[in-house]
Amino acid sequence: MKIWEKIKFGFICILAFIILSLSGMRVYAASGIKAILENDKTELTSGDEVVVTLRFDNYEEINKGVNAYKATLEYDKSIFEEVLESDFKTLNNWEQLKFNKDTGEFVAIKRVGSKTPEEIVKITLRVKENAQAGKEDILIKDIVTSEGKEDIMVGESKITVDIIQDQSNQVFIPGDQNSSNNVDNENNSLNPDNSIVMEV
Repeated sequence: MKIWEKIKFGFICILAFIILSLSGMRVYAASGIKAILENDKTELTSGDEVVVTLRFDNYEEINKGVNAYKATLEYDKSIFEEVLESDFKTLNNWEQLKFNKDTGEFVAIKRVGSKTPEEIVKITLRVKENAQAGKEDILIKDIVTSEGKEDIMVGESKITVDIIQDQSNQVFIPGDQNSSNNVDNENNSLNPDNSIVMEV
């Protein structure tokens, strides 16, 4: 009877595994890994570039080291030029990065797992010419990493930058504020010795 019970238990386990696989359910491991996004500039004008750096921090319950991750980059395409795979730079031996410009998803691997906090990728974004002024968010979301077994969900991270109008090319036209400094040429004339003579 014990043999039949073992067979029955094994059959139930196999059946449960098949059901989980077919239903698309995923098991996520508990972890304290935190994603932090940092930027090298906070104020940008038309044509400026900003480099954002994503790093993993606060490693907890990581034994073998995480060796892969997937994430999604989200930004306003009406403000920033389209980001390409060449705008990514992997760091600290993360490699083979692939980026889907249509969905914003990118993935990378690390042959020797990461066990300590470190920067993992830099991304360069460029402000479009004549971009409207305002505050803009750059977001990294849907972050998933793994030690090779269960997926580890990591919270999203974002930074906010100010898009400002470029003041260097603006032409200032004198207005009424300068009228008090003007000399009425109709009633005044300048002598050759640069002295002002009032006409009466």
